[in-house]
Amino acid sequence: MKKIIVFGLLVVFLTSLGMENNKDLLTLFCGASINKGKIGKPQEDGVTLSLINNSLINFKTLTSDLNKQQENFFLADTSGSAFFCGVYDGHGGNFVSEYLQQNCHKRFLEHLINNNNQENAIKNSLLATLKDMETEALNKFKQSGGSTAVISYIKNNILYVAYVGDSRLVLEKNGNVLSFTRDHKPDNEDEKKRILAIKGCSIEPDFGKKYPMRTWPSSLNVTRTIGDLKNKLSANGQTIEYKDIIADPEYLEIELDKGNRFIIQATDGVWDVMSNKQAVDFVTEGLNNGKALDIIAKELIAEAMRLDVKGKVPEVSNDNISVVIVRLGW
Repeated sequence: MKKIIVFGLLVVFLTSLGMENNKDLLTLFCGASINKGKIGKPQEDGVTLSLINNSLINFKTLTSDLNKQQENFFLADTSGSAFFCGVYDGHGGNFVSEYLQQNCHKRFLEHLINNNNQENAIKNSLLATLKDMETEALNKFKQSGGSTAVISYIKNNILYVAYVGDSRLVLEKNGNVLSFTRDHKPDNEDEKKRILAIKGCSIEPDFGKKYPMRTWPSSLNVTRTIGDLKNKLSANGQTIEYKDIIADPEYLEIELDKGNRFIIQATDGVWDVMSNKQAVDFVTEGLNNGKALDIIAKELIAEAMRLDVKGKVPEVSNDNISVVIVRLGW
């Protein structure tokens, strides 16, 4: 049994049962950071990092207070483990994002155990987890808030991802962008087509605001969320009726190889001001300079904040930003 204690850096050795002999042993190194955003603004982001086998071997949830950025500490018994990461970006309060942070990894494990040895067990477990979270959020929280969610799972050198909203996962390969999740935003052509086909729904410019478009009548700049009860109620206020805002998760699955060096999983505060390639280049430069992952994560947040406030008066970013960087060691 090997135990690893790391401050500011999570090291995960994946030696999962059933790994094929001809596959290289994949070692994961993970650094994460969350920025507090504007003083006095509620912390609406959440991150969960978990090792999973037949139980939650260990997990860490990350939040920030009003005084500092909190970096991750992890104590892990990593024998026979796989890795789960969830990034959640709340809006209208932290009710839903906090619930996701506390429950997604646990529910995923429950589904995984129940689906054991079934075809597409991991895919079905990830999708079922987000669907459960939507049902529970609508039942538990009568407030107006909601959250995005991007949850990923790595086992046997395969990356599995399910997501709702505009928090994004980007996979690097050979210094370029190999794959990424699709933001659920009003300017996404598929989302726009879906919304405009619904009677009484539209997409309008949000003049003078950070985001160029919003969906109406919900007045959100994201088109799929967990929660947001008031935007999903029917006219009589008694039943759920999905219109411009839905909660259908999408799914991505990719086999990893030695060309993949790292994964970035972050909230929209990064992607609103940086392209996928810019973020990949930023992380690549940090790694090439020998920086620790948690330091790169903090610096990526700082760069996103700098770009966000450029030219503004005062130069203060209002956004909570969360970044997780997973380096794939072969």
